[in-house]
Amino acid sequence: MASSADDTVADQDSDAPAHAPRTTSRTEYELGTVIGRGGMGEVLLARDRDLGRDVAIKRMRSSNPSDDAIARFLREAKIQSRLDHPSVVPVHELGHDPEGRPYFVMKRLTGVTLENRLRTDALQPLLHAFTDICRSVAFAHSRGIIHRDLKPANIMLGEYGELYVLDWGLARVLDEADDVAGVADLASADGETRTGEVLGTPGYMAPEQLRDAASAGRPADVYALGTILFEILAGEPLHERGQSALASTLTDIDHSPARRGTREVPPELDALCFAALEPVPENRPSAQSLATDVQAYLDGDRDVAQRRALAADELVKARAALVANHRAEAIRGAGRALALDRHSGAAELVTHLMLELPAGDHPELHASYADADAESVRRHAHSSFIGFAAILAFMPIAIWNGVRDWGVMGPFLALCLVLSALTYGMSRRPYRKSGEMIAYFFLLASAIPLACRFCGPLIVAPCVTCLIAWAALMYPALLRRPFLVVGTILVAWLAMPILEYTGTFSPSWEIAGGQITTWSSTIELDGNSAIAAVFGANIVTIGIACFHGAALARANMLAQRKLVAQAWHLKQLIPA
Repeated sequence: MASSADDTVADQDSDAPAHAPRTTSRTEYELGTVIGRGGMGEVLLARDRDLGRDVAIKRMRSSNPSDDAIARFLREAKIQSRLDHPSVVPVHELGHDPEGRPYFVMKRLTGVTLENRLRTDALQPLLHAFTDICRSVAFAHSRGIIHRDLKPANIMLGEYGELYVLDWGLARVLDEADDVAGVADLASADGETRTGEVLGTPGYMAPEQLRDAASAGRPADVYALGTILFEILAGEPLHERGQSALASTLTDIDHSPARRGTREVPPELDALCFAALEPVPENRPSAQSLATDVQAYLDGDRDVAQRRALAADELVKARAALVANHRAEAIRGAGRALALDRHSGAAELVTHLMLELPAGDHPELHASYADADAESVRRHAHSSFIGFAAILAFMPIAIWNGVRDWGVMGPFLALCLVLSALTYGMSRRPYRKSGEMIAYFFLLASAIPLACRFCGPLIVAPCVTCLIAWAALMYPALLRRPFLVVGTILVAWLAMPILEYTGTFSPSWEIAGGQITTWSSTIELDGNSAIAAVFGANIVTIGIACFHGAALARANMLAQRKLVAQAWHLKQLIPA
């Protein structure tokens, strides 16, 4: 039969084989060029003269086909017409040409095959197409039909989102006892079909279909879908082309696209592909399940993929900021990366930034340090103010005993008043320069030699000296200068005993006869009032020590709890 535009295919009833369905004689078609050719048939472009539409006509290639070949050809048309689905090409008419060969008329398709689109399209549109393929196959499975020749060349993609699963010639109907005996199609290396011993296309057939095509069920189509998904993800076929694919199919090869291909494969899709290619048919998911899972990836994990890309970009910027010593920018970038994708690797960077003390100069961090130092100054200045207030409250008892030397008592009282005023001011305005804190410390240390003259250097004075050292080291500016504090304190305490020992000042202590004797050169110590003064001085000293100790312990406890709470929150933030 010629393929010119003037040639026609007309339905003939009289000469049709006995097994042919009844056909009509009203329709004539203008035949065009051959647009597809397979093992048994070929597809021509045609024009339906009556309806004025372009159609496609599939007819048998052989001029003298066998009855079995004709039966299979007609069976393909019936199966295709049985599947009323948007992704299955509708059959308009079934008939016979003047030579008695069957043909069937289908909708004319425009587009390209998935085989061609695999080379050009991005992952997302290919995955969308794949879900449509899976749904089409799932529909066929629900009607008891197994395709058995799914491959990219048998998938047509239109320009407007249409998708069609082609070539149902090897389909198996599960409610039929057997396939037509003696006929099988095998795709050759160039993609055409030829008569052979197995049904299907090497490289896309499931192992069980290769062993026994007649018993291949729904899992065989799922395996073929897995090979298509593998090719989409890995960018290369699962099996080599041609006859070598037969041996490869029966070999336990690595069927993970993430490990086999050169592309980065989402782990979810890698797992789905791996499951669809399970050697044991019963372990494969259904076509509908495969479609649902891939669609779930597209609907939800598509956003995850975008977040992962954004997280990776933020993480790169954060690490670059850390190298450039821009710590604030680094922690913000790492936090954004962690919020976008908790598995991005940002957790380690966040942990490092939060728990490791930074090296180098960080002006923004120093501002936070200054705030923390100011809070420490405020808290400890308040405690010191209470201590000096307690000392001033004790002074009337000391004066009540009688004053021997107002040259010591007067400056001591004045110093306590000044220190009380200073500590009160620091508790109200805690932001102080280091120079101010050092000046305050020297003024505080000057109270030590006065205390030595007040009550002797060997009894109460050492306790007062320790309290002064303790109070000084609570201030961050002085804590950063421990040698200055310790050296000044020791000099201030030793100065008076040495001056007394050398005769510069009158002595207030003596070691003789196995005894240590000390007395006050400033106040009178005699009678009940002296007992009250001594015990009062010790009570005040112990009370101030306990008060300062409690304040320090409370500050340490709060700091520890803050660290514990921070670590706990960080643990909730960082993935396990």
